Amino acid sequence: MKLKQTFLAGIFVLVILSNGFSQRIDGTNTAYEEGDWISYTQCRHVNSIQAAHDLIYVATEGGILRYDFYAHEWLFPFTISNGLPDNYILAVAFDVATNLLWCSTREAVSVYDRGSHIWQNYYLDELRMAGNDPVLSFGFEKAGVWLETGSGKHYFSPLNQTTFTEVSGDPDKSVVWFGARGFTPGHLDYYFLPNSLMFIEDAHSYSIQDTNLRNFGLDYYLVDPWQTIWVGTNGLGMFTADTRIRQMKPLPYGLLNPDVHAMAKNNREFWIGGIQQESDRSGVTDWNLRSKQWKYFEPRYISRFRNDKIKAIAIQDNTIWFGTCDGLIRYRTDKNSWRSLTVFDGLQDNKIYTLAQQDTLLYVGSNDGLDLITEFTQKSDSLVISPVTKPKDRVSVYDIYIDDNLVWAGTGYGLYVYDRMKNEGGYYRGADGPGVEPVFAVDRLRDSLWVATLHTVEVYDLKNEIWRGSPARKLFPETKIFDLVTSDGAVWVGTDDGLYKHHVHKGYWKQFTRRDGLLHPRVQKLLVDGDYLWIGSPQGLTRFYWNSPFRID
Repeated sequence: MKLKQTFLAGIFVLVILSNGFSQRIDGTNTAYEEGDWISYTQCRHVNSIQAAHDLIYVATEGGILRYDFYAHEWLFPFTISNGLPDNYILAVAFDVATNLLWCSTREAVSVYDRGSHIWQNYYLDELRMAGNDPVLSFGFEKAGVWLETGSGKHYFSPLNQTTFTEVSGDPDKSVVWFGARGFTPGHLDYYFLPNSLMFIEDAHSYSIQDTNLRNFGLDYYLVDPWQTIWVGTNGLGMFTADTRIRQMKPLPYGLLNPDVHAMAKNNREFWIGGIQQESDRSGVTDWNLRSKQWKYFEPRYISRFRNDKIKAIAIQDNTIWFGTCDGLIRYRTDKNSWRSLTVFDGLQDNKIYTLAQQDTLLYVGSNDGLDLITEFTQKSDSLVISPVTKPKDRVSVYDIYIDDNLVWAGTGYGLYVYDRMKNEGGYYRGADGPGVEPVFAVDRLRDSLWVATLHTVEVYDLKNEIWRGSPARKLFPETKIFDLVTSDGAVWVGTDDGLYKHHVHKGYWKQFTRRDGLLHPRVQKLLVDGDYLWIGSPQGLTRFYWNSPFRID
């Protein structure tokens, strides 16, 4: 037997903490507690499944899903935010003998200790494996752990040792395999499904057909010791059923699409949308926070939902507003009714950048100015759209902050302020301010108004009516700013180089990167939610426990 030795530095070591996006993620950042960073993204395509102890582990394109089949609910997923090198998981396997969870991505093999809650990543080149030949299967036996790559190569590590060895020939039949080699397609009985879904059998291949006649293949399935079948599909997520009753139900989880440009939340629901490039399914996600259910809306199948490129979302009681690249969409959840508003209804432009709601008023920032929608109620379908900005002031409006009777707007020509009691508005100028620079985000912290331009942050003293100057003029010279929000004593800035926090009282800035828990260096939307900060990126939605009492950032 021909052997090739590869040495590992150790299964579990402390992660070296350093900032930067170009460097590899070694594993879990031990400066944080598990749960400080939690991310949610698209996970509709299932690559492998394993039932172990009390959990079902699911390998998807959006991380490792975990389903507690005693509590009948999803736990938070494992993603880059927990220390994984990539969200695209090819295989997952839990070794009950060692209490270790293994997974493989396109560039690494990762190991998780349930006791210490630490992930450690081993990249393929560190294992002296070909970068284009990832691990697709894991095998366990009393003597150790086996890896099998896509090309059929095998690697073995003795139990409780830190070496992997390339082995020629096939492993012993006593090895129990998980992942690609652990799946053997077999005959399935017919299953009944809710919501007009259909179970389809075609020449010994199986799929689920939705109401739009789209078929989603059953790519991986297994039956656990309690005669429950767990089914992973190619595009429709997870399903489960009792094999004796044959009533199958969906277990949707995560975002419909990964890109997050817009989000809005109340105490019942969380709505998320974005701008998807190419996707088999696209639209908005409705996450019911009480029932813990996920629901999806696809504009291509909703006649009055004109566009799937979502730039802004606002919630007003039972009405959800979506600002898209082709008009404003209103959804009445109590009546399940949709309405599309465009320039033909009175909007100044169809490309909507931002929405801000105050009581029964909705301010709409578009590519050609600021509009106000009034007189919309739950009992009447009537509404009035009126322009706020005058024809001479019509420029792109990127963000809106409502402060009692004043409405502040970040525009393509600087900061605009509108006094709704006087029905007057104009551009706000002054020494040391942004001037005519485009303003992309506006928020208030106590007696200060914080505004973000393309490459800097400016502060306006509302009490003394003066610009204080920029506390970060040299911080973002090559960095593009997308969003800015404030929380208690802090200002948060989303950029194309990560997330920045400004501690107002102490005067310092701190950068957060993928090594901390971000899914992607581009932070394009922020939402403060008490002790938590929600972060939208091209790869998903992240919740950061910024106000943890056990940590000082």
